[in-house]
Amino acid sequence: MSAEEKHANNGKPWTYAQERYLLDELKDNKSYESIAIDMKRTTGSVTSRLKQIGYKMYVRGKSIYDILEITRLVEGSLRKTIQTNLEKRDEDKKKTEISLQSINSEIICVKMRFRV
Repeated sequence: MSAEEKHANNGKPWTYAQERYLLDELKDNKSYESIAIDMKRTTGSVTSRLKQIGYKMYVRGKSIYDILEITRLVEGSLRKTIQTNLEKRDEDKKKTEISLQSINSEIICVKMRFRV
């Protein structure tokens, strides 16, 4: 089997069903490597997706320790992913607020022009 065939799904978007499968396989004590082979992805892809799943779990109120147990990620790696994603979310929120302020300013200017 060629490298392309081995990793045929690498780079493709993950579906909800694939994420469920990934978590179910971990629950059955399968290794990241074994799961990657079954899913035709790289181990790095599996690890990366688990970090994103862990972040989603954290945002929905799951404790770090529950997430670590479910995903079997390294704590430092999970915490870094969570921190990075929270910072990005905050930056996006600030950009949205700035855009809304700009739009509101433009609306006020337009309203003032039409009052005259």
